[in-house]
Amino acid sequence: MSLPHLWIFAGPNGGGKSTLAQRYVARKIEIINPDNIALEIAPNQQTPPATASKAGRIAIERRHALLKLGQSFAIETTLSGQGECAFMKDALDRGFKINLVFVGVSSVLQSRSRVAERILRGGHAVPPADIEQRFGRSMTHLVQAIQIAHRVLLLDNSSKRLRLLVSCENGRVKHISAHLPRWVQTVANSLIG
Repeated sequence: MSLPHLWIFAGPNGGGKSTLAQRYVARKIEIINPDNIALEIAPNQQTPPATASKAGRIAIERRHALLKLGQSFAIETTLSGQGECAFMKDALDRGFKINLVFVGVSSVLQSRSRVAERILRGGHAVPPADIEQRFGRSMTHLVQAIQIAHRVLLLDNSSKRLRLLVSCENGRVKHISAHLPRWVQTVANSLIG
């Protein structure tokens, strides 16, 4: 019997997590995304804080239920809170294979710009202060998350084409791009030495 998989699509707001998750795993496994849950709760409005909180609670309940069932699933996260690494460890302890896909962009400014573009297309907003706060914390927690994951893909979505920067499997670097953007250099250095 094969191990269940936990897929974590992580990165800053506006980085492209949802697009990537939809493209690669949506047909195979459930994706738990608090933003989508908020849209189900309040489909015709921007997400008020109370709705966002409720959606977050529902997402946490759902992922814990799937964890207990031993069923493969994916989550989307900015990786800005301590809870994500603890959740990854819990999944690991329950026999899940952990796959971390981090989609980064070059700067907080680019993240804010992407969110603004998303709003114009009818997508959900994120307060600029939250974007800034989460951006740095997600990079800090990325180093911890990499230590837990079996498989790691670090992708750059700063330009029009998504680019694989680093891939690791079971703690071993399989690929590292010759030209790393600044946002991933510190993380890559921790992987190779």
